[in-house]
Amino acid sequence: MTRENLYTSGDEFLLPSGEVYVGNYHVHITGGAMVGRSHVSTPHDRLTPLTEQVRAMIESIQEQLRQRQDQGASTITSSVSRSSSSSSSSSGGGGGSSSPSSSY
Repeated sequence: MTRENLYTSGDEFLLPSGEVYVGNYHVHITGGAMVGRSHVSTPHDRLTPLTEQVRAMIESIQEQLRQRQDQGASTITSSVSRSSSSSSSSSGGGGGSSSPSSSY
């Protein structure tokens, strides 16, 4: 289960390389925040929250996903962005990592 179509303007996450991440992301029920508009079966980077507040937000989303899983839903698409920017990236995110600790 995932919450998809989220966007960060660069003040929330780091990539495994330590670089600030700007772009679309999704939250996976067990994988946490990950690169890309939606979850795919190919490896893609996990994102590391920059603050305790962002970490708590991701955990809250994961809890909501677990509750919805119990109700039988499989994917939640969100059109609401936490970004204060009025524009969003048209990139679907991407990249990948072969490292098991940084990709899902």
